[in-house]
Amino acid sequence: MEQNKEALATAGAGEEYVTFTRDRQIPFHYDVELNRMGELKDLHSLELHVVLYPYSKMISSADYTINPFEEYARDISDHLRSSYVPIQSPMANIFGLTLGLIIALVFHHFIPGSLLSVEAIVAILGAYAIGKELYADIDASLVRITKDWPIRFLGHYFVYRIERGATMTSYSMLAKERRYGKQSLMPELFDFIEKSNSITARMYFSAPDLVKFQGSGPAHILSVHMDERLNTEFIERGFMLGIKLALNSKSFGVVKSREMYQSIDGDNKGCLAMGTQWREGSVCLRTTYSVGRIKYFAKASEMAGASLVRSMAR
Repeated sequence: MEQNKEALATAGAGEEYVTFTRDRQIPFHYDVELNRMGELKDLHSLELHVVLYPYSKMISSADYTINPFEEYARDISDHLRSSYVPIQSPMANIFGLTLGLIIALVFHHFIPGSLLSVEAIVAILGAYAIGKELYADIDASLVRITKDWPIRFLGHYFVYRIERGATMTSYSMLAKERRYGKQSLMPELFDFIEKSNSITARMYFSAPDLVKFQGSGPAHILSVHMDERLNTEFIERGFMLGIKLALNSKSFGVVKSREMYQSIDGDNKGCLAMGTQWREGSVCLRTTYSVGRIKYFAKASEMAGASLVRSMAR
């Protein structure tokens, strides 16, 4: 936790990790950039979550887009080729195969001659199908039961994975650099959540993503394109821009995450302590330890007078 505070004390006196900037040439476009890249290259991985919620009742999530992740998510949902592919979890199949194998062993032990009979084959295939469904129920139950525990079994946090080495991905990276005039980062994993009035992008950057960044300035992460007719309304009524940044290190298979939370709320910034209490001018801090999908949430704290994100959108 002290490492979090040291980093934020520096950020409070100097450069924030994240900036939200209005495009000078296109005033209804906004960019999210990640700063201090030199400090981040030694990490095992980094997570950045961005949520945008306009306060104007005239603006819904249909009136703005988060690029490029919105286009990837929609391409995938429309079964089009994309730089990203859905993440397939093999555990349900493995659980089903294991249950089917157990049934096969039972037949082999107690009724050896009937292993290839129709009844045995139907029972084995049925056990496989039931096992897949049973795993899904067990998985969901563990997530639900442990959601308020210090040690939790987490659901699948990311839905899409980048296709490494694909030619179209390399061209996409080059095109983004030409488009924005600065080097970009494409996350290894991402998820895109669109609700009626807000859009969230969850991104996971691995060590290779961070190390290969060669730019001396900030890394371009994503852009928000507001409906031009509603841009004045967006600026005048304000918005909530929520940021979660997790700096991850790994040792002996255990991932330690130094998580930081802060939101821009109109002209102010702060965070929600204990999930409900707004702390003006503070950053909420938390250290977690995880192995696979099992995660231990250590005691959280907050740091007053610190700055994680800066807005230059007005």
